[in-house]
Amino acid sequence: MILFEMDIDTPDSLKNKIIFASQPLRIEMKRFINEIQLNTWLHQEMALILLQRILIQALWEQRSSKKESRELVTDDELEPILLYIENHMDKDISVEELRRIFSVSRSSLQGMFRNALDLTPKQYIADVKMKRAKLLLQEHGYAISEIAYQLGYHSLYYFSRKFKAYFGISPSEYTKSLPQ
Repeated sequence: MILFEMDIDTPDSLKNKIIFASQPLRIEMKRFINEIQLNTWLHQEMALILLQRILIQALWEQRSSKKESRELVTDDELEPILLYIENHMDKDISVEELRRIFSVSRSSLQGMFRNALDLTPKQYIADVKMKRAKLLLQEHGYAISEIAYQLGYHSLYYFSRKFKAYFGISPSEYTKSLPQ
């Protein structure tokens, strides 16, 4: 995890953001770290440029990947639950776990998701995981087994079955269809 603290008046759009880092974003972060370690004025200037690029790219990726599912959400109680789901993709998140962590009844949890997203919590979790899987496959930086593991699937076969049921194409077929 990387935490940025700024001495400037930070816009609300940058405050308390947890952003999934794509492969290109991680590459930019490595370049940034290398530049700041060299500690000369030229490298510091380059580091500032890279930091700007990282922030812009991260916010752009976050906006484009979350816009469709999150723009409908206005329930303040649901927001932390959605954030928890997005930040724990590597786990097999259950409705019971969400209910226990956020101290809500099963019916309240179901109602929040239905009212805001027209999905059940289980459908939403599957939806987020499949969309994330598709993005990770597009990056070409991960093996299908790595993606399955990153998304909390302990069986590659089960992950592939879920992906095919969701998109109508297997992960390997999808990868082959992508431009190189």
